[in-house]
Amino acid sequence: MQRFIRLLGGTASRLSVVGIALVVVLAFGSYLTVQTLTEKNVREALLDQQMQRQIDSIKAVSARIAADIDSVTVRMQLLATEPALQNGELASSRATELLVQQYQELNKITSVEGVIILDENNIMANTGVEEQRHFIGSDLSQRDYAIEIGNRLQPYVSPSFTSLNDELAFAIAVPILNRETGQYVGTLVARFVVPEFFEPYEQDLQISNIVALDKNEVYIATTIPEFLGLEYWGEQVQTALRANTQLNEAYMTLASGKHASTLFISAVTNDERFVSGSPVFYRGEQIMSVIITTPTAAIYAQVDEILFAQKIQTIVTLAIVVAAISVLILYLSKWNRTLDKKVKQRTTELETANERLKEHDKLQKEFINIAAHELRTPIQPMLGLSDFMTASLDGKDKLEVSRDDVELLARSANRLERLSSQILEMARIEGGSKLHLNLEPVDISTKVRNVIENTRRTIKAGIDISYIEPEEPITVQADRIKIFEVLSNLLGNSIKFTQRGSITISAWSKDGKEAIIKVADSGAGIDPEIMPRLFTKFATKSDSGTGIGLYLAKNIIEAHGGRIWAENNKDGSGAIFTFTLPLATKLTHR
Repeated sequence: MQRFIRLLGGTASRLSVVGIALVVVLAFGSYLTVQTLTEKNVREALLDQQMQRQIDSIKAVSARIAADIDSVTVRMQLLATEPALQNGELASSRATELLVQQYQELNKITSVEGVIILDENNIMANTGVEEQRHFIGSDLSQRDYAIEIGNRLQPYVSPSFTSLNDELAFAIAVPILNRETGQYVGTLVARFVVPEFFEPYEQDLQISNIVALDKNEVYIATTIPEFLGLEYWGEQVQTALRANTQLNEAYMTLASGKHASTLFISAVTNDERFVSGSPVFYRGEQIMSVIITTPTAAIYAQVDEILFAQKIQTIVTLAIVVAAISVLILYLSKWNRTLDKKVKQRTTELETANERLKEHDKLQKEFINIAAHELRTPIQPMLGLSDFMTASLDGKDKLEVSRDDVELLARSANRLERLSSQILEMARIEGGSKLHLNLEPVDISTKVRNVIENTRRTIKAGIDISYIEPEEPITVQADRIKIFEVLSNLLGNSIKFTQRGSITISAWSKDGKEAIIKVADSGAGIDPEIMPRLFTKFATKSDSGTGIGLYLAKNIIEAHGGRIWAENNKDGSGAIFTFTLPLATKLTHR
């Protein structure tokens, strides 16, 4: 009997050992299976996430380049209306001065290599860069932009070419047309050296290695120096890339004016890469394409260390579980709850993000409707007046125009210019560009009086505007044009919501550190619904206005190191807008 008991006990012991061994085998087998699937899912999720982020980044680069090129073109068109250029004084000292100023202004927008003038025979007549003056007199009639300007008489963005400095470049060309006769006088040309042109976009958006092709699909920026200036579809490039099918299909899609992305095996580095590209359009014409290429190994490397640490930790845990199955069960249960909590948390975050996207979409649609209305307001009188003037000619070469008609046309054009400038400025801010400030000492009282005087021309009857002068002059270090825009916006906003009553502007200094400027009105006040998002883009409850004026004002003031806020008048009707600016004496080291 004792022998039987000992035999039974030994069998039970062996069964326990076998049971533990089975638990160990099942545990580690299950772990390896789960770990393999987890790593695969994590890697795939990370790759998908990075791919989408890369697509969004290249679209942002494309939009910003298009906005900057449009901004450059608008400024050059304004320069073409200067009297000296209108009169054909292309080589005069005044023309040189204008080119130098334009060169400096354009470099605040993007990197410009030079600004030149061609005469009507496409001979270089002047330049805004001293080091390039020895090229004056050069015949540039064979340049693509010179030929196209002659054919189109419209602004034109050229493909790449070799500049007079033997550098790869592209150009924006704008015709100089006499406004009275319509006669072609010459051409303004802004040149951009590539691939240096793309460096600011890489730095501001933290993107490395942008690849770019011009409209003829010639490399103007590339991670492979030997490709610079070569056509993508040329024999040398296609041979080096081994005519990769996936890559070629993506570039064909890109050349057709659509966004493109794909995974491919690089023939140069022999690794898997993800490429995404976006076309850049100017006035409906594709002028270039920008591309980002990222090795998938670089994406996976971000998670390999975490996965390895997790693997070691789990193995140690499983080893301990051999001695305590209950701990293993508790651990797995806790792990499952943690994963479930993270899934629920992520689901909540996604739902919140989705609601924000819906709200943004709603605001964007409202902005489009409002902007369309605001654009029609100045355009309709301009079109009506031009139709009237055309009909009144009736075969005549000249037409007498009344002062009222000219003033109407000027007001409408100024309003259209202000609206387009606001939209472009907002697009640059959204694209990640920093506001460029030309800081100088500015007397705040002088600036306020200028804004009031400028506004009186359009003020409604029954509104009184007054300014409470500070006891002593207040000088701030600021960009006088940007501060004028802020004051004009706040004063115009008060006028819009004040049918009758008063608007009072006051200014004073505080603690010898900052200037405080306040605009108070007796109008309708700020709607409580709009108050929490008053200084965000598209925030408006008015039938007029785009809802971006206060958004730009906030960005301008904060770029100066100041603050801006608004509140309803607690002592009566109306709203109060207040902003601060550091005093000039406090900005000597900025």
